[in-house]
Amino acid sequence: MPEPRTNDLPVFATLIGKTMEVHVNDMITKSIKEIDQVKDLEDTFELLRHYGMKLNPKKCTFIVKSRKLLGCMVDQRGIDANPNKVKVMLNMKFPQT
Repeated sequence: MPEPRTNDLPVFATLIGKTMEVHVNDMITKSIKEIDQVKDLEDTFELLRHYGMKLNPKKCTFIVKSRKLLGCMVDQRGIDANPNKVKVMLNMKFPQT
């Protein structure tokens, strides 16, 4: 079995932008159609197994329509800014010189 290449983006090149989004050391497997979810997860797990990578079950979430992940709101439309963080930034006072 090949050595794990956890910092090597080409490991996920076949999935990124199609069924996977990667941010630092976090990943999201996404499906456009509900019927494709199982196949997309199988592809992800097969790739992880091939490279000997493991997931932390405490950090895994499955079949979510909308959720706050990595400080952003993730839903079927994609990744959006967290509304709470946007509100804080809009209410910030400008520095005074």
